[in-house]
Amino acid sequence: MIIHNLLHFKEDTCNFSGQDNYSCWNKERAVRRYNIECTFAATEERREALKFRKEPENLGPDPAKTDPNKPWAKSIEQAKKLYYSNTQVHSLAKKSGMIVGGAKPFTMNDVVRQTISNEHSVLVTDVEVDGTCCCSARFPTHGYDGLLYRENEHAIVIREVGERTVRLLNFFSAFVCDTWQLFFKAKEFKDVGYSDTGWKVVEEQDNEIVAPLQNISRKVMLSVEDTGRPTYVVIDFMRRIFPVNAGTVVVPYYPVINDMILVQGDDEDSFWKAHVIKYNLKQKTLTVRFFVKRAGDNIWVPENTQAQDVHLDSVIGIDFEGTWANHYTHWEEY
Repeated sequence: MIIHNLLHFKEDTCNFSGQDNYSCWNKERAVRRYNIECTFAATEERREALKFRKEPENLGPDPAKTDPNKPWAKSIEQAKKLYYSNTQVHSLAKKSGMIVGGAKPFTMNDVVRQTISNEHSVLVTDVEVDGTCCCSARFPTHGYDGLLYRENEHAIVIREVGERTVRLLNFFSAFVCDTWQLFFKAKEFKDVGYSDTGWKVVEEQDNEIVAPLQNISRKVMLSVEDTGRPTYVVIDFMRRIFPVNAGTVVVPYYPVINDMILVQGDDEDSFWKAHVIKYNLKQKTLTVRFFVKRAGDNIWVPENTQAQDVHLDSVIGIDFEGTWANHYTHWEEY
């Protein structure tokens, strides 16, 4: 109880005055007049109720710190207020996000304007030269309660050729065909392969890209790969849907009686075929009869040895490239 209340001392003092006026901690003087458990319960009840309390003043966003047309907000708090109070911003930000932070003038060069005109299939003259730049962008629907993307953070973005890893440089709004549109500028990374653990490996390129803000998919972390090259391992910790292909989905399966299994051989590239006679999951062992290939055809027959016990750790998998040709005495390969 005491440790729990220590976490709330600051907010409780702001809400209920000094600790000795209300606290149920037995070292406080006022607690002598109250029942400890009742006071504790009442304090918890008030605390939970105050989570939903709204300040009577300034419920909406500050007009001096927000712009619903861009949309832009100076702080995360103002961004949340603008998002929940403005229906139009709520609809747009769910898909395209919004820029957050101190707004600075941003002059677009010809390359940026041409990229934006190609993106929206409009003339370059329809893209105004002056825009507004910020150091961060917020997506209300990313993560649990919205997610803020900052300058120099790494992210996965959607490009014409698929997903690409980038380092975010800035976020800006541009006036295109009489409406404000949101974009980001970033440095793109080139895919160069995969690490020993299966993570994607990339290296940074010199070229910068400009794309709509809504193309940002998620954050990633980059770890320097120890190969002597300026390459990085992409830690894709926010990936929502994992690719389904060979090697990415593992379905646990225990061999059962009359399965033909593959058992690790003397080296990594060799294996033996064995017929499961019985199993003991408690001891994690299988009693098997080893088979050998008959000369001249694709038939496997029992080896002239006794049944043996093997551990599950030495089982490579189930042999699905064959079937029983005779009542568990002859195995025929496809």
